[in-house]
Amino acid sequence: MKKGICILLILLLTICRGFSQSCSVSIGSVTACPADTILIPVNASGFNNISAITLYIGYNSNVLNFQGLVNIFSSLNAGLNYNAMTDPAVQVGALWSNVVPANIGNSKLFDMKFVFLGGSCTMNLNSDCEVVNSSLATLNLSSTAGSINSNPVPSISSQPQNMFIKIGDVCNFSVSASGATSYQWMVSNDGGNNWGNVTNQSPYSNVTGNILHISNVQLNMNNKEFRCKLTGTCTAYSNAATLTVDTFTGIKETNDKGITDIRVFPNPCSGIANLGLTLPAAGMLQTEIFNNEGKIVYKNVELLMAGLQDRHINCSSFDSGIYFIRILFTGPEMTINKTKLLAVTR
Repeated sequence: MKKGICILLILLLTICRGFSQSCSVSIGSVTACPADTILIPVNASGFNNISAITLYIGYNSNVLNFQGLVNIFSSLNAGLNYNAMTDPAVQVGALWSNVVPANIGNSKLFDMKFVFLGGSCTMNLNSDCEVVNSSLATLNLSSTAGSINSNPVPSISSQPQNMFIKIGDVCNFSVSASGATSYQWMVSNDGGNNWGNVTNQSPYSNVTGNILHISNVQLNMNNKEFRCKLTGTCTAYSNAATLTVDTFTGIKETNDKGITDIRVFPNPCSGIANLGLTLPAAGMLQTEIFNNEGKIVYKNVELLMAGLQDRHINCSSFDSGIYFIRILFTGPEMTINKTKLLAVTR
């Protein structure tokens, strides 16, 4: 008899467990761009006749900056408390209870609002989560994790460099990147606090290309800063580069005839640059190329005759960026110093 009672009790417990209420929570997945404000949904299933909800949702604070809960299910507006927590883990805590049960069913509980900082992370329900019905029975709770991932961001391989340019000379700022489909150069007149788009008006050109060209540098451009906005699926900004306007140091021209018809082509170049110039007389021509740090990356000295000269410079070993070509000519009763710019791209 006792054996039969025990078997009956086991059967009753098994049946009760079979009919115990179950519910689930699923966290949405989002793909976004860094600096976007995003909403990550938290969805419920089987939330019927509910009196209390306790949820702890873990996230990575290096990837996401919590802003709050929005689009809250109407029955939860009264009595819902939430906060970003760091102890015992980085998580969003959401707690709700009410003497009037809520029938949420299969609906969205709320959206978690974040600013996306970049990177990726998963979002899971942490321990101690609990859902209680009006009979004060704890429901069997299961969950599905969510995730946040980044869309491709343009990858900048070569940043604009600070430039030191003589009044009246040309200047080029360049940037190299993969994943960019459009460019927009920007300028700041207050040390980078405020930025505006550069327009294709003299002395600026190619403002929507990867090389910004300034055809006639003036003293009022001194200390202007330039950067490039690169747009693909997402947007990235280059580093800011400063334009310093001054006179180049060195030997000044002492002959009115000078060196004429100086041409550097192609410019920008990625391999061989051609330097064409006309010398006023026979003499010694010294050609030097400096990078933005003032380091000499190329030097050649040769004796040449007067007239048109065409020299070839191998730039294949140069890094991407802007270089200064200094041409120093010493001839009969004259010493001439000229400077040209060369942009190298990869």
